[in-house]
Amino acid sequence: MTTALGPQIDLATEPRWMRYEDTFGEDKNLAINMSKAFCDGMQTTEGVENGLGKDSVVTMAKHWPGGGTGEAGRDAHYAYGKYAVYPGKNF
Repeated sequence: MTTALGPQIDLATEPRWMRYEDTFGEDKNLAINMSKAFCDGMQTTEGVENGLGKDSVVTMAKHWPGGGTGEAGRDAHYAYGKYAVYPGKNF
């Protein structure tokens, strides 16, 4: 494996949202710390000068960083969720 499609770094701000359980929660600082730890752990090969080596896995942060959900729990991947909201001033 060379690439991981994660972590999902959206914020869990709306329990009706179908991606809610895939997040690190609603606290932005926890999400930041967990995302950094995830990426560092996946992308680092021990004993290599710059950390990137044969045991590294590239991580792809998803979806809209800090965005959480669309209006009323709708998913922004679809037309019905096209209105992004940032509860708690997390924009």
